[in-house]
Amino acid sequence: MGKPEPEGIARVLAAAFGVPLLSVDVSLESEMENRKGDASVTCDYEYLSGDLACNLSVYGAKEVVPQPSEEELTRALARGLDTVVLISWGTMPSIRKVVTPQGGTTFARVEFLEGEGEGCLVTATETALAVFPRAVVEKWEDLENRDRLAAAVEALPADERAQAEAVVESLDAAFREGTADDGGRALAAALEGGSEGFASGPWYWRRRPVALPWETEE
Repeated sequence: MGKPEPEGIARVLAAAFGVPLLSVDVSLESEMENRKGDASVTCDYEYLSGDLACNLSVYGAKEVVPQPSEEELTRALARGLDTVVLISWGTMPSIRKVVTPQGGTTFARVEFLEGEGEGCLVTATETALAVFPRAVVEKWEDLENRDRLAAAVEALPADERAQAEAVVESLDAAFREGTADDGGRALAAALEGGSEGFASGPWYWRRRPVALPWETEE
């Protein structure tokens, strides 16, 4: 993945925030002296080793209104820099939402490098991305969507409901095959809560992947 140039980042930010290019400051995170003190939009960047080119921290001054949402800004950067952009998602630090230059989205699992080679490795993605050729493609389940599916099936007329239930059962069988019932403990730990709430919920909330995405081998 190529390293974006500060000038290119500045142009994207100026357009996204609707401010003049001269009002944008893009500086290395370690740079303390040669910054624009009157900039209304600032971006600290740090080049990384590994699969991700750099880390960006963007801030818009309160007088800049309206400001783009995180989603809008992410899409603008991906499109304007012609690269994938990863942002935090949920409570698990190893899982990132990925936005492509074409506006598509998927998810990735990252491994943080330590020491002199500070950076990230993308070890898995939900859909194949050419920019991460070494990443394993894995399917991850969205349990909230499964809840909504159950409600939608229940609302169908009786004859249609029977057909839908047969399809859902085949999908559930595949889900059971790749997961194990642990009473919801792994999910509760990831969400930093107790597993008691999952005990009385649907069966699929009590299951976990055979290999947890956020576990690493010792």
